Amino acid sequence: MYLLLSIMELALPALVIGSTFHLLQFRWRGQPLHEYLNSRWLLYTFLLTWIILGWISGWETTHQKAYSINLMYPSQKIADFLLIGASLLLIMSAYFIPNKRLAFTLLIIELSLWLFKLFFIKGGYLSGAAASLDSGVIIYDSISLILRLLFLKTVTHMLVYPRTIFIFAGILMFFKLWLFRGF
Repeated sequence: MYLLLSIMELALPALVIGSTFHLLQFRWRGQPLHEYLNSRWLLYTFLLTWIILGWISGWETTHQKAYSINLMYPSQKIADFLLIGASLLLIMSAYFIPNKRLAFTLLIIELSLWLFKLFFIKGGYLSGAAASLDSGVIIYDSISLILRLLFLKTVTHMLVYPRTIFIFAGILMFFKLWLFRGF
């Protein structure tokens, strides 16, 4: 049973990332969807909306432990609010700053903060009495990572294929699920 749960844990982000990449092959209004991923304004809007949606829904700030004990102390709430505020401020600053190097630096700082939060502050993805998989948070984190990497690529005009970004995001989510699965 544990092997089946582990396979399902690892397959879910791969399925989300793979289906997102497959969706990009379709056309909308005569252009492939991957052309819209180069739109700086569109990615900026999606990323900010996604972060705010995650904050409202609680997916951005989960501190889950086994047996559905969700201990959110006031200091954790303040720290989460400060991290989300810092992320929003860094993303907005990078969008409006015309200097590519400074924008790249700000986005790398934001991505580093978010990855630190993902790996070390957020709890594991197992919750509930039977330690079942919380797939909503996994999907949220996978899409959030992809949006951050695509926005970094678009703002700095890096010559990176979206396929490379999806593979990199899949590898990072694999490490999060495999190394920190029970915490």
